[in-house]
Amino acid sequence: MENGQISQKITGYDNIFWLGAKKSSQTHVLYKYMNVKYAIEFLRTGHFLMTEPSAWSDPYERRFYTADYSNIDGFKPHRIYCTCFTQKCSNEAAWRMYSSKDTGIASRTVRFEFRRSALLQALDRGLSSGRIYLGNASYDYTSKQIDGLHLKKNPLYQKYFDSFSLDKFLNLLLIKRKAFEYEQEVRMFLVEEDAGDIWDEMGIEVNEKQFLAFPTEIMKQMIKSISVDPICDDLEYNMIKTSIMSVFPYTRCIQHGLYKSKPRIIIE
Repeated sequence: MENGQISQKITGYDNIFWLGAKKSSQTHVLYKYMNVKYAIEFLRTGHFLMTEPSAWSDPYERRFYTADYSNIDGFKPHRIYCTCFTQKCSNEAAWRMYSSKDTGIASRTVRFEFRRSALLQALDRGLSSGRIYLGNASYDYTSKQIDGLHLKKNPLYQKYFDSFSLDKFLNLLLIKRKAFEYEQEVRMFLVEEDAGDIWDEMGIEVNEKQFLAFPTEIMKQMIKSISVDPICDDLEYNMIKTSIMSVFPYTRCIQHGLYKSKPRIIIE
């Protein structure tokens, strides 16, 4: 296999594997954005949502998950689940991307700062079966390049599809368009041992969800800080903070300062 297409077990863990290259670029924290509703539900229950890649809104990202692999001998894709983080501390686009279509405070976004090591330890110890795979999103290609990646005449076909395996399948799911490189996304995949097929018996695509459950004591270790949407006014921020602290009063909750007013400038 080509370098970067094989997973490696992350040192110190039994069930956590790293996909691709750039391992040395990892930060000590991971940021996760959620709308207010999901954020409060996560803090209240400890249920961490993971979805199938077929539910991703961008067709360029889900194309390799829902593709037909019948021409590849010995490989049949099975259902997996994914969630996305970013390593970027300040990501203006993410605040809007994860906002809800609701109105008022329900439309606002919350950002969690997770301690990477505590999160991985919780996952490693909490899995009853299966594996977790982590990888940096790859922003190497344009839309046009991704369009032809699955064709044998493409110079990159051999890199991605020769000696095809689960590792290579997951690496395909790390591919994002070059225009989104600013996101610095990290993807986490849950691969269960007894996963079903992506398509049901009738050939219908079904988008399933999976929840990982974290006890409160573990969440205290995982969550370093919580930030509230910078677009909130004071009333909205205080309402959201009160709701958060009522279910999880164990970490600091602040309003992100992205849009904080600065002194009036004087043009020289």
